[in-house]
This record gives sequence, structure tokens and C-alpha cells, in this order.
Amino acid sequence: MVVLPKDIVDTLGLKKVREVKVRYANNEVETRPIYGVVTIELKGRSANLDVLVEEKGSQPLIGQVLLELLDLIVEPKTRKLIPNPASPEMPMMEILMATAYNSRYAVRCRSPKPLRASYTRGTLGDMVHVFKGGRAIWK
Repeated sequence: MVVLPKDIVDTLGLKKVREVKVRYANNEVETRPIYGVVTIELKGRSANLDVLVEEKGSQPLIGQVLLELLDLIVEPKTRKLIPNPASPEMPMMEILMATAYNSRYAVRCRSPKPLRASYTRGTLGDMVHVFKGGRAIWK
């Protein structure tokens, strides 16, 4: 998740898309708005994400989701953000389990035996309801 202060979100002209409940470190729960979509670029890599909005002047935060999308890591000795050394030229996505569109089997990496669809709750074709604006709506 990416967290931005309200003044930055207003400057970017982002639109509110929904609200979510947020639990803070002190265990307080509040409803916060989600705005989107923003393109974030770090170290020459970019990703499109929705952002959680906090009060004006609050600290912007990037989370694990963004780091994984951009395939960036924190180098422990220098504490600097760097591209993953295993894929320095571009982000690498790891797909550890996938289901073919009309298949009744899931394919798992590192396993010679496919899983039956009953374990995956159907095929991707069964789960996708409709496409709107390039986004899949899940049943």
C-alpha cells in the first residue's frame, strides 16, 4: 500500500474511488479514503497503484506491495533502495501458481502433480465476471 498526505493527493488531482478500514499500530481503527490511480516511479521502474490518503502534512509511505511490483529491495548494509540484483535491468514477476483460463487444473511450480479445480475453486473463466475499463470484476 502507498500512503500519501491529502495535500499531495489534491495537487495530483486524484479521484476518490472507495473507503477502507485501517488499523494503526496503536490498534485504533478508522475509515480512510482510497484515491487512484497514481503512477509511482522509483529507480527507473514504475507501477500504477491506488493510494490511501492521510491528513495534510503526514509522512508519505511506500509498502511491500510497491516494492514487490517494482522488484526493489533494501540493501541491508547501506539501507538504500536498490533494484533486485537477480533482475537488475527490469522487474521480475514470480508466478508460483497459475490456473489456465479454461483448464480444470492449476499448475504449481515445484510440483509434478497438478491440483484439481476443486482446490482452486474453479477456473479463471468461471471467476471473471466482466471487464470494465481494462479491469476484471471477480464474482
